[in-house]
Amino acid sequence: MLMSGFAWSMIELVIVVEGGDILRYFYGPLPHTFCVVSTVVIGSVFLQILLFITTIVITKYIFIFHLKNPTALDDKFWLTFLTLWIRIFAYLSQITAYFMQGKYISQDFNALNHILKKF
Repeated sequence: MLMSGFAWSMIELVIVVEGGDILRYFYGPLPHTFCVVSTVVIGSVFLQILLFITTIVITKYIFIFHLKNPTALDDKFWLTFLTLWIRIFAYLSQITAYFMQGKYISQDFNALNHILKKF
């Protein structure tokens, strides 16, 4: 099920990226809101891909080395829980990162440069 979540994330990425390029080709510059949504979705899908790969590796490790009877475990609940958690976390983190741009001093190059010159 985690592989299917990974596959759906890739399909989502292709639809958003290619759909945005097709719309941009036919209609020219797109509204700011569409660009914001596209940026958030692209960033969250890349984060989802990394989290899905990490979760697949960790669950395989747990199934192989720590579970004595893996067939007794009802993994449908845990896989659904992990898939939902990954998707919600990825979207929330990308929305937060987009709207908090420039709020962190480490992202402001001038402030960071000013701080580093003191050392």
